[in-house]
Amino acid sequence: MICFVIAALSTTSTFLGNLQKLGDQCGGLNYRGNTQCERTLRCIVRSEWTSTCLCPDGSWWCEGAPGYVTPSSAMPTAKTVYTTQPPVILLKLGDQCGGLNYRGNTQCEPTLRCIVRSEWTSTCLCPNGSWWCAGVPGYIK
Repeated sequence: MICFVIAALSTTSTFLGNLQKLGDQCGGLNYRGNTQCERTLRCIVRSEWTSTCLCPDGSWWCEGAPGYVTPSSAMPTAKTVYTTQPPVILLKLGDQCGGLNYRGNTQCEPTLRCIVRSEWTSTCLCPNGSWWCAGVPGYIK
């Protein structure tokens, strides 16, 4: 009598070699590729069809992101000498303030927040993500 043993392997992740980078797909319905993101990233569900390697808070800007500078290394020291810089112009409602490969101004007006809308763009919006809040011209409480 010959017996065959069939073992079913159950795993929550697939690792095929290289870790997924910021913005890479890491899951979703019928996805068959790598599901493990680089060390500083997390696989975040974005829809039924796709999960994406993003920063732990779901943003595109954190340690490990291209161009990211740690706050301590960006802090000026007593020996730092600044040349004349143009004044920072705060971005208004609807202005782009971030996104993959974006190199422009990232500072929104004080009543607005830079909200991630997609891999390619972040937009200055009200803190709740809407286009209508205190500080927006014409807003009446």
